[in-house]
Amino acid sequence: MFDTDGSITKDKRGDHAATATVRFTSTSLNLTEDVKEVLGSLGYISTISTDERKDKYTTGICYNLSVNMPNSDKYKLFSLQRKRDIALSVKDKKQQKKYDRTSIREIKDLGYKEEMTCFLVDNEEHLFLMNDCIVTHNTRTLTERIRYIIQSNKGKPEDMVAICFTNQAASEMYSRLGKLGEKMFIGTIHSYANKLCTFNGLDTE
Repeated sequence: MFDTDGSITKDKRGDHAATATVRFTSTSLNLTEDVKEVLGSLGYISTISTDERKDKYTTGICYNLSVNMPNSDKYKLFSLQRKRDIALSVKDKKQQKKYDRTSIREIKDLGYKEEMTCFLVDNEEHLFLMNDCIVTHNTRTLTERIRYIIQSNKGKPEDMVAICFTNQAASEMYSRLGKLGEKMFIGTIHSYANKLCTFNGLDTE
């Protein structure tokens, strides 16, 4: 599809000479969104913009999908030799931008609460895909929040408690935090309840 409705062009600006711009163009919004979804499932971020010119397009509008991906992968989208050659010409050129992550731009209070469920995916990194193919990790957000609190001196490890759904998730958090988490409690709600009971002299056996 990128051989026919896609394009790749070398950026002639001096500060962008080490890359090439990849786009997919169609007058069909559904098709453009489908391509965006497939790219997202492969780990590539893309954005859709519109070109509204009734004198040029039969539908009066065209959709441009700009693909953000590392130079090393761009050639994989093309089999047409002239386009593939352009992609190969930048394949080994380093880029300052990192394409293996995304960022949070805004957090909104939706005005309601939902019960959350913690689970552990059975793969080496325990990662899974959320909406828009965003890669996430149940314990990662909590881990990084704890790291931030400790490193910014907003809380002491010995005064902090992190509740996880499974003992395996707790072990994962301890591993990720390293020495920062040595003095804090990380575990399931059951193990924390048991700790409170034994601390207060109650027999839980």
